[in-house]
Amino acid sequence: MTSMPLPSDHPMMKAWDEFCATDEFKNALRWSVETKYDDGRPVPDIQREQHAKGAMWLAFTKGLEKIGDLEAKLKASEERERQLKELLERIEMAAREGYLLRLVTAIPKEG
Repeated sequence: MTSMPLPSDHPMMKAWDEFCATDEFKNALRWSVETKYDDGRPVPDIQREQHAKGAMWLAFTKGLEKIGDLEAKLKASEERERQLKELLERIEMAAREGYLLRLVTAIPKEG
């Protein structure tokens, strides 16, 4: 199965680009592709595999964090939408009953 590349303005690509710019990502990437240690000794294959898995784990956990952030924003947005719908219903009811002025003056101001 082949996947199509996402456009660069897609939210997932923006999040990926943002993640790739972090020092955390750059370090994980360096460790996952290094064939030699800083002192010149070769990195054993098993160690390279562990480094690669660590880099993948980092990307996976960062993705989960981002999902959690988005879910929290969505929940807050849904709550705000619910509050606005409730307020509109109260305004419509008050308008039908002729109490619009009384309702508008009773709305607490955001601070």
